Amino acid sequence: MQLLELELDHFNLFCPATGIQILSEDDCNEDAPSTMGYWLDEFLTEPTISNEKLKEAWAIFYSNYKKQHQKQPNLEAIESLLVIYPEPNWVIFKIKNQSISGGSIFDTVYHVLDMNTKIKI
Repeated sequence: MQLLELELDHFNLFCPATGIQILSEDDCNEDAPSTMGYWLDEFLTEPTISNEKLKEAWAIFYSNYKKQHQKQPNLEAIESLLVIYPEPNWVIFKIKNQSISGGSIFDTVYHVLDMNTKIKI
């Protein structure tokens, strides 16, 4: 998969292939047809995955990582899994959000979108 990194001051994301909103300031559209899964840094080991093959790959990766490293996977490990996942038409949007509230706070979300998704109009 291709990784696209963005550093934004908002969490608005629309699928480039379908035009459907994926993420807003208040909500994540888990029912968007192009959304294969997403990982939030706050709940890194509890992703929301809608694609069954990706869900299986995640379960295997997660189990093996914990056995090999005796700890939970971090952002870099998960990013490595996603980048090598064999779906050439899928894109990972890595979005870092910087909010100023008594200091800098960085949040990261990985959204995996199938850019070959077609919708009926």
